[in-house]
Amino acid sequence: MRQSPEALRGGAIDLADEGSQFYLVLRGAGLRNAGSRTVTLGTMEGDIAYWGERADSPGLDEIRVRIPRELRRQDSIDIAAVADGVPSNTVQIEIKQ
Repeated sequence: MRQSPEALRGGAIDLADEGSQFYLVLRGAGLRNAGSRTVTLGTMEGDIAYWGERADSPGLDEIRVRIPRELRRQDSIDIAAVADGVPSNTVQIEIKQ
């Protein structure tokens, strides 16, 4: 997985590269044992690539969700996770136009 300097600064995500797959990494605690898991990207259900313990940080969990290129037409997207019916805070990402 590669992170661009823009992503680390919190800038807009550039989904223009046709040959790449893009992932959003969310972190939290108390997520790994959830029986039901969803992530929404705007109105779409996210394709979860990983949901579990973060290996290098005991007690911290990680969710990796693929960002579909179809979202490149939107300026911003609301992101939310739900674990066992309990919703996370909603965050927003910007998409580079």
